[in-house]
Amino acid sequence: MPPLLTASNAVDMVRSNGVVTVGGVGSCEGADVTVASGDYPRGCTIFSGTIVGQLADRVGTAVMVPVSTDGSLDDVDYALLYVRNRGGHQPRFIGILSGNGTGRLAVRLEDGLIVEQNGASEKYSRFDGIQLLPVTP
Repeated sequence: MPPLLTASNAVDMVRSNGVVTVGGVGSCEGADVTVASGDYPRGCTIFSGTIVGQLADRVGTAVMVPVSTDGSLDDVDYALLYVRNRGGHQPRFIGILSGNGTGRLAVRLEDGLIVEQNGASEKYSRFDGIQLLPVTP
């Protein structure tokens, strides 16, 4: 199985989805790139804050790349979600995680569930191999 994420293939992964507009490497600091998509603000990926982990029911591996308008992990606006299904070679773009849309988003994996947190508000989702489904933990 190829490596899931390095600084160089993370840029390729983000650029390949065709959903977000991606700037060149270094358009933010370091290896990070600018991204913009529809109703979401233009921001910088923060590859150093990327979360990688196994999803519930072993359907695949999640890769969540935080995006911040100020380039800070302390103020993440949304995250790009990719999943490499079991036996797959390349992660595919699933969607944009924004929690409740109020900013200051924290994302994590908890027992294979995707958790989006804005302050005290938490939203849990399970990936079924095709889409994200809301769940109550």
